[in-house]
Amino acid sequence: MTFAAKVDKKTKFGMLKVFDAFGEVYECACLGRADAGAAKLKGNPSADPLKIYGDTPEGTYRVTRGGVLTPLRSYGPSAVLILTPTAGPALEAAKVRSGLLIHGGALTVAGILRVTHGCLRVMDTDQYRLVTLVRGTTEPVSLTVEYV
Repeated sequence: MTFAAKVDKKTKFGMLKVFDAFGEVYECACLGRADAGAAKLKGNPSADPLKIYGDTPEGTYRVTRGGVLTPLRSYGPSAVLILTPTAGPALEAAKVRSGLLIHGGALTVAGILRVTHGCLRVMDTDQYRLVTLVRGTTEPVSLTVEYV
C-alpha cells in the first residue's frame, strides 16, 4: 500500500491519496503547515521543513500504526500513523526532527484543518479510515510527500 500527498508549496494544503495494487482506494484533504508562531519561537521563523518546528518535509516515509495520543483535541480520537523518513529531504530533516505523524484533531473555528508542528493533519473521520487501511494490510506501507 502506498500513500501519496501532493501539497501546495504556498498554502501547504493538499490531497492525500492511498493506493493498493489495484489503484486508488481513498483520498482526503491534508495540511502540512507548521504553526508559524511556534516555529518562530523555536528559531525557525520561515518554518523551514528541514528544521525543527518546520512544515512537513518532502520525501519518502515508512508508515506504521501508533497508538491514540492525548490531548485528543490535538491528535484526534483515532490512533496516529508514525512517519519514519527513508529518502529525500525527509531523511535530511530526521537529523534534527523526530515525531512526525499523520493525525487528526479539532478543526479551527472556521471549520478548517489546524496547523501542526510539522505533521500531516487530516480530518478525524479520514484518520480513522487511514488507520483502518494500514491495520488491514500485511505489506509495508510508504508515504511520499511532494510540494507542487
